[in-house]
Amino acid sequence: VVHRVKEWMLQRRCSRERRVQGGKRRVCVMYKEEVRAERAGAREARNPRAACTPGSGAGQCKVCEAAIGADKYCSECDQTTEAPIDGNCITISGGDICTKNSAKGTCDSCGTGYFLHKGGCYSTAEDKPGRTLCTAASSGVCTTATAGYFAIPNAPNTGESVVKCDDTTGVEISGNTYKGVLNCEVCSPPTTPAGARTESVAVCTKCRNSKYLKTDGTCGEASDCTGTTFPKADNNAGNKCVLCGDETDGIADCQECSKPENALKCLTYATMTRSPTPLEQHV
Repeated sequence: VVHRVKEWMLQRRCSRERRVQGGKRRVCVMYKEEVRAERAGAREARNPRAACTPGSGAGQCKVCEAAIGADKYCSECDQTTEAPIDGNCITISGGDICTKNSAKGTCDSCGTGYFLHKGGCYSTAEDKPGRTLCTAASSGVCTTATAGYFAIPNAPNTGESVVKCDDTTGVEISGNTYKGVLNCEVCSPPTTPAGARTESVAVCTKCRNSKYLKTDGTCGEASDCTGTTFPKADNNAGNKCVLCGDETDGIADCQECSKPENALKCLTYATMTRSPTPLEQHV
């Protein structure tokens, strides 16, 4: 409200001085810059990006182990009456946002619009750090992950509910581990139901670091695309090992192939009716 009043005053003042040159015009410009600076300061206070530093006392963090992107946020507050909300230690007086752990400065679960991550509750609002991981949350659980992460299906609200696509350690829930794929950049949630096996691995759809997505869902080198597959480079959709008989990029009915330089050659066809003579197709 203060900023809006200042802007209104600025508009009235400057409208009277439009035809005035020199000092008064300069005052208008400086006053306008002052309003902009105060606005920026207010935004910074709502969403601080300073590095997490352990300290003691009210509002201080005891442990900085909540990794979000390239930054570290508070995972446990120094005061047991406080808990990390969007990475900041705040006094918890009710359970609307955070159900606090009674013995230490962390949250055990989170409220609507927030999800639990490394002992703190994070909002999915666009100007909050949690948005890096999750774009939608319900009942304290991440339901829609940001690109580069996946939301754990049917996760409880008492633990992690979002995992990075290349996190090979993952999160354990009721004896089942949900994890990512090494060098994976974009993925979707595991298709394996919880309890079907001890590990549920994300379905990788794009690899990072120029790696190639293999048919088994892992990321490897172009040289790994041999036998029944060949390498196809794609900077936008991601590099992939494509099946020799792929209808779009391969050769129809081809079972085994090779790709010296830019020419795809079929070495073995799936049906005996096809000619054994290798067929070349530029891709």
